[in-house]
Amino acid sequence: QTIKTGLDGSVGLFLAENGPSLGLKENSVLGLDRLTTQQSALGTLIDTRLDLKQGKLFGAVDKLLPGSHYEVKMPNGLATVRGTQFYIDASTGIVYVTSGTVIVTVTLSTGQTVPVTVHQGNQLVVPTTVKGTTSATLSAALTPTLMSPGTIAGLSKSGFNRYGTANSGGNGSVTETFQATINGGSNTKIIDPPVISNVSP
Repeated sequence: QTIKTGLDGSVGLFLAENGPSLGLKENSVLGLDRLTTQQSALGTLIDTRLDLKQGKLFGAVDKLLPGSHYEVKMPNGLATVRGTQFYIDASTGIVYVTSGTVIVTVTLSTGQTVPVTVHQGNQLVVPTTVKGTTSATLSAALTPTLMSPGTIAGLSKSGFNRYGTANSGGNGSVTETFQATINGGSNTKIIDPPVISNVSP
């Protein structure tokens, strides 16, 4: 089954044990590839497979039991969610945090890997060009910034608060992998969107 939203449309989905909730914004196309549950000695195991063909997705996912799976496929990557409330702009890889702390690990195809701690009220914007080619120069370029009142208002207006926050009240982690090239031996060019985005509690 596929859900589409129009130019000014949006939809909230209640997936019960397979979520529980999602928000799909305008001009979005979401395939519900698999929504199954199975009882085990530990409780209910879920298998949720979504295919976000285009658009933006906001989600709230309960903490998953071992053996459960929650996956959002995107045109250029895959997000595996392990129980959190999240908002990631899939077209850019920007991470917004309105509550708690999220550790974002940015990995480039050129080999650099940098963990960045993003606290409540901050956002992490991955730059398109970094002066230098080492993990140290990448780390210096990946500094979280305070979300402006305009950004917060924009997220709220877009339905962000209605469908979930980047990580409500606790700690979480996001891993993003970007394609990158080294230009002239001195600058690193980062190509978005991220190839892979993983979200965990």
